[in-house]
Amino acid sequence: MNIIVTGASGFLGRYVLNELSHTGHTVKAIGRSKNKLIGLSSSANYTFAESDYSLASLLSEFKGFDTIIHLASEIMQRNTDKFRITDFNNIELFQNVLLAAKQNDIKKVIQTSTISVYSEVDVLNTEENCKHPPKTIYGLSKYMCDIYAEYFRDNSDVEVLTLRLARLYGYGDRETVIFEQFVNKAINKEPLTIFGDGSSTIEYVYVKDVSKFIVNALNYPKVGGIYNLGFNYIYSLKEIALAINLIFKNPEPVLFPKPNFKNTKGVRMNSNKLTTTFDYKSNWSLLKSLKDLALYYN
Repeated sequence: MNIIVTGASGFLGRYVLNELSHTGHTVKAIGRSKNKLIGLSSSANYTFAESDYSLASLLSEFKGFDTIIHLASEIMQRNTDKFRITDFNNIELFQNVLLAAKQNDIKKVIQTSTISVYSEVDVLNTEENCKHPPKTIYGLSKYMCDIYAEYFRDNSDVEVLTLRLARLYGYGDRETVIFEQFVNKAINKEPLTIFGDGSSTIEYVYVKDVSKFIVNALNYPKVGGIYNLGFNYIYSLKEIALAINLIFKNPEPVLFPKPNFKNTKGVRMNSNKLTTTFDYKSNWSLLKSLKDLALYYN
C-alpha cells in the first residue's frame, strides 16, 4: 500500500509510523513542521512533507497514494471559547482531507475521533449510536467530523473508518495530562495528589494498542463506520495512581488534600462492535503497559 499519515509528528502519529515501519508499505508522513518530522523514521520507504492542510496542499501531497490515516487535529486549550466552533480547524481540515482523497481517487480513509464526543449523561456501556450532545466545544467539533465522515461514506466511493479513542497514554505524551503527571512524580519519588476521594474515573487506552490496531485495520479496506476503541474497562484515579506507584517503586503515598472536591464519573465506552468486527483484543492491561512504559525511563 501507499499510505499517507497526517499529524505524523504528534503523539499517536509517532507510534503509528513506528508500527508501519515493520510492514513494508510506502509511507508519506505529513505535518505542519518539517523540522518535527525529520528523524521520525529511518525507513527507506518513508518520505516527509510539510503541509498547511489546505485543500491545494493536500491535493498535491495525496497524488499516487491509496490510503489515508488521518491523525491531525487541534486540541482544546485553556483559553478556548466554549461557544466558538470556528476556534477549531478540525472540521475544515477533515473536509480538505476527504475532498483531496476523493479527487485523487483514494478509496480508504481512517480517521481518529475521541471519547469526548460523548456526554456525561453517557456514563456506562456507551455505544456508538448515543446522541447526547458533547460536553465541550472540542468534542462537538470532533462529533461533527464523525457525522461528516458518515455523510461522505453514503454519498461517495470513499470508505471512512472512524475510531473514537479513549484517553491515550504512553511515553512521549504531553506533561500536562494527569497520567504523565503521576508518572513524573512517581519517578521523582514524590507523593501523588488527587483532588476528591480518588473515585473519579477515566477510560484510558495504551497508545501502542491504538497504533497497532490502526495498522491492522488496513487489512479491512472495505470496512467503514464509527467504532469505539478503549480498554472496555474504566479505572478510578486512585487505582491508576496506586498502580503507577507500584510499577515505578515509589514509596511515597497517594494524598487526597481536598477529599470533598467533586468527583466525576467518566464515560466508559462499549467497544464490543470493534472487537467483533475486527477480531480485536487489547494486548496491554494497565499493569503490563506501565511495565512497558517504565522501560523508557530506565
